[in-house]
Amino acid sequence: MSRLRRRSLTLAAALCSATISLSALMAHPTISYAVSYEGTTFEIDGTYSDINAAVQEVQRQASDILGVELPLAEEVTVTPHFGQGDTTAQELPEALLMSVDGIAAGCGLYLDGSLVAAAPDRETAESAVSSLLDEVPAGQRNAHYADEPELREGYYPEADLVSGQELEAAIGSEFTIISTSTLITETLVPYTTIYDVDEDAYEEEMKPTLISRGSDGVLRSEYEITLENGVETGRVLKYLDVISEMEPEVIAIAGNPGSRYDSKGYYLWPVSGTVTSGFGKRNISGGTSNHRGLDIAAPAGTEIHAADGGVVMTSGKHDSYGNFVQIKHDNGDITLYAHMKKRLVSVGDRVAQGDVIGLVGSTGQSTGNHCHFEVRPGGGSPVDPLKYLPKEQTQY
Repeated sequence: MSRLRRRSLTLAAALCSATISLSALMAHPTISYAVSYEGTTFEIDGTYSDINAAVQEVQRQASDILGVELPLAEEVTVTPHFGQGDTTAQELPEALLMSVDGIAAGCGLYLDGSLVAAAPDRETAESAVSSLLDEVPAGQRNAHYADEPELREGYYPEADLVSGQELEAAIGSEFTIISTSTLITETLVPYTTIYDVDEDAYEEEMKPTLISRGSDGVLRSEYEITLENGVETGRVLKYLDVISEMEPEVIAIAGNPGSRYDSKGYYLWPVSGTVTSGFGKRNISGGTSNHRGLDIAAPAGTEIHAADGGVVMTSGKHDSYGNFVQIKHDNGDITLYAHMKKRLVSVGDRVAQGDVIGLVGSTGQSTGNHCHFEVRPGGGSPVDPLKYLPKEQTQY
């Protein structure tokens, strides 16, 4: 039978056609209504107004649930009924909803107020929610949802109800599970190299020398890892332990580049003593002469030192200078040391600033033990050595 033929009486016609005799009212003082829909009849206690309001509410709810406008009110018939009903007007909406094709009771899962999916019952929904937390891999702890799922029992489109397995899949795609785990790592700490610099040594004479070998250290770190759906989103260092200390490698190196024989570019006094004759004109033997250097008196045998580093270009005897030595420096200057008692270097020797090159004497044209010292810039004519020497004599 079609719904149109099955519609024996609409809500409006029901009241208009209902005729109740006085004798019937006296015999049955209590009146209820028989509400029929889709072959199911409910005996309702309540007024017609209550029933009408209930039917309208069910029509609204059913239309919202199914997403289409339903003519529910037109398909419900209401007939007066003598006697006590078995359902109240307040219970009618739920009873009618259960009779609407395509609607079923279920338990919906919501995220931020929006429906994600619905299960046939609360037990299935709760099982799906808890099972995902139970499936968090071993080693992860404190598993919980970032946004707690909300379960609502109610009525949903029957076709949309899903199984527990399908609900788990929906939860997994929509909800974020937060968990923590512990990560322990061991990290190699490469050894460093420390250079022990000998400020008195030169690279030419002192090659890098290993004093002690280095060894790597090991650090053990314990982190608390935060994960979202199994993917790390942050970590916090909780504990750090030194398993083995890093031992540095120590290498001795020279503090001076090049060679100790390199010129430093400044001069030291070749010997410490009294200056008995300066540079330039001087009176000697009743006349004058041009003195080409500086005479520094010192006891015989006093060590004479190279004013700067360089190469011995002359080591020999001279009628006037006696035993003398000339040193050529890196900048082309030449220094001369004369009247030595003894020469201690040979032509071609490399000498460093301060090296002993001879002993004070009085050889050649000399009137006493002293060191005659000349400075010849660029290998040219002698100039006043006092312009090149420090004010304070060098003490050896």
